[in-house]
Amino acid sequence: MKITQLFLLVLVLILISGCTLDKKVKTLKIGTNSWPGYEALYLAQEYGFYKENINIKEFNSASEVLDDYRKGNIHAAALTLDEVIRLKEQGYSPLIVSVLDISNGGDSIISVSEINTMLSLKGKHIGVEEGALGAFMLDRALSHANMKKEELEIISLSINKHESAFKENIVDAVVTFEPVRTKLLNYGGNEIFSSSLIPNEIIDVLVIEKNYYNEEYVADILQALDVTVKKINNKDTLILNKMATRLGLSKKDLEIALKGLIIPTIKESNKIISSENTINTINKIQDIMYDALLISVKINTESLFKK
Repeated sequence: MKITQLFLLVLVLILISGCTLDKKVKTLKIGTNSWPGYEALYLAQEYGFYKENINIKEFNSASEVLDDYRKGNIHAAALTLDEVIRLKEQGYSPLIVSVLDISNGGDSIISVSEINTMLSLKGKHIGVEEGALGAFMLDRALSHANMKKEELEIISLSINKHESAFKENIVDAVVTFEPVRTKLLNYGGNEIFSSSLIPNEIIDVLVIEKNYYNEEYVADILQALDVTVKKINNKDTLILNKMATRLGLSKKDLEIALKGLIIPTIKESNKIISSENTINTINKIQDIMYDALLISVKINTESLFKK
């Protein structure tokens, strides 16, 4: 009887601890969509910089990334802070492990040539990926222009459809980002709002769901990113050529796209993460989201970081 009770006690303790201990899955799957600031993750895989079993999976849009994250099909994701806040508000436990980039013009609203301002968009059709960053960007642009959503005809449009919808005149503008941004500008579009007008609000981070957080995986990802980011920032020809090909941009256009981003080294990323200013920034973003009804309750922003 005592042996049975002891066995049951041990079993219960294992089950309880299993809810809190780090899981080291056989392969850590990281979801991303196409964006220059996420390229370091791919390039690290391409050149074999990961020592652990890391798999980077590219999706057509941020909405698809978020959907697979919620389903548990991926264990980690490259997301913007507003998307991370949404996940946390919905009951998930994403932990920020690295700052991948800060957008300083890489996200924008591109309109057709005859429209030159946000105000000129009144009554027009605008494409936006509503379940992800696009909703936040649109709200910030409307706020800057003293406009309301009701003054626009909003079409839900994932990023992989932005270019075709724009060129086929289905929309008069899109809330988009690189590399589509540069492609539409080359096509003759006008930039009527960009992330350069809202500094430090569009920040891309790598998150791992708490149940799958493992120090060995995190350390491996960070060392691989550090090598790759330094090559990107030092304008390594081989790396930049690979980036341009993957993103479907010319070398010149890639250079333009990278000017709209700040890509920190791991040392710089760690400094950003440990800064009190980062918590203040996340609180500011969630205040904006709450006021815009993009979230219904506010989260504990400190819970986004591993203690």
